[in-house]
Amino acid sequence: MIQFYNVTKSYGDHFELSGVNIRIAKGQFCFLCGPSGAGKTTIINLILGEEHPNQGSVLVNRRNVPDLRGNELARHRRDVGVVFQDYRLIERLNVYDNIALALHICGFTARREIDRRVEAVCKMLGLVKYIHAPVMQLSGGEKQRVAIARALIHNPPVIIADEPTGNLDMKQSIDIFRIFRKICDMGTTVFFATHDNHLVEGSGIPVYRVDNGMISYDVSP
Repeated sequence: MIQFYNVTKSYGDHFELSGVNIRIAKGQFCFLCGPSGAGKTTIINLILGEEHPNQGSVLVNRRNVPDLRGNELARHRRDVGVVFQDYRLIERLNVYDNIALALHICGFTARREIDRRVEAVCKMLGLVKYIHAPVMQLSGGEKQRVAIARALIHNPPVIIADEPTGNLDMKQSIDIFRIFRKICDMGTTVFFATHDNHLVEGSGIPVYRVDNGMISYDVSP
């Protein structure tokens, strides 16, 4: 589902990634760990096609991402749901409108289908009672649930989580992590970038660790 083959990414004389290899199977959950500035964000940007490698290949769902342009790149990005540390919600809108916006962007117009999908994902994530609440009134953990709902609403085969627990306390972090495990159990590929060792250690989930542009793989942390 996600494959990096000998990927190198440099900025001038600085090598952000050097000879990186990653292989994540369909429906697999993997962590991406490393200190700030180690290259985690670069790996995510390469998956999304926001940056291109200097060498090597980045394949997602058998598509070589650096080769994608125009409509093909837009289609690829619709196939990858992204959840960010800072939520990236529209604070003045309510929960329903924030989630439904992702469907409108994907071309959905039928109100009944939009309502059905939003209600279903809110039920799954425990957001039903907040569905008409302004986002600005929610806690950090609740906002992150809305962000996850928005990423899931169009059923992408891949979810990328970029430090989704970075602004949350330990209880909220564990709750969000459990949601991602549930998402993976439903067949979605999950790549979860984090520096929260308490989530990683003892989880039994494979970990890609990046540091100084190099990557290692730990099958059972």
